[in-house]
Amino acid sequence: MTCPRCQTGNPDEHRFCSQCGVRLIERGGALAGSLRERLHQGLALLVEGEWGRAREQFRRCLELDPGHGPSALYLGLVDVLEGGPSRARDHLRRAVELDPELVNGWLLLGLVAESEEDYAEAERLAKLFQ
Repeated sequence: MTCPRCQTGNPDEHRFCSQCGVRLIERGGALAGSLRERLHQGLALLVEGEWGRAREQFRRCLELDPGHGPSALYLGLVDVLEGGPSRARDHLRRAVELDPELVNGWLLLGLVAESEEDYAEAERLAKLFQ
C-alpha cells in the first residue's frame, strides 16, 4: 500500500505509514476510519498543497455526512486556492447554509464577492460582522 502523503510503499497490513506515520488508505480507496479522520487527512493534504487530493477527502466527508458544513467550507477553500471563485462561492454558500456559525465561511464568501468585483455583496457580508 502506497502512502498518500510521502509515497512510501508499505505492507498491506500496515494501517500507518512506516515513513511519515499518516493513516493509510484501505483497499478500494476508502480512508480508514471516521468522518473526523477523513477531515484531518484532507486538512493535512491541504496544508501540503495537495489540493486535488484534499478536495477528494472533503468530498468523501460529504458523502458520509451531507450536512457537514466544515467539509463544504474546506471544499470552498480549495476552490479559492485553485482560483475558482464561482465554484468556491457555491461550496461556501452551502457551508453557511448547513452551519450558519461558520464564520470563516462568511468571511471567505466576502472575499470571493470582492474578487469578483461584487462590492455590494462583499459589503453586505462585511456588515454581518459589525
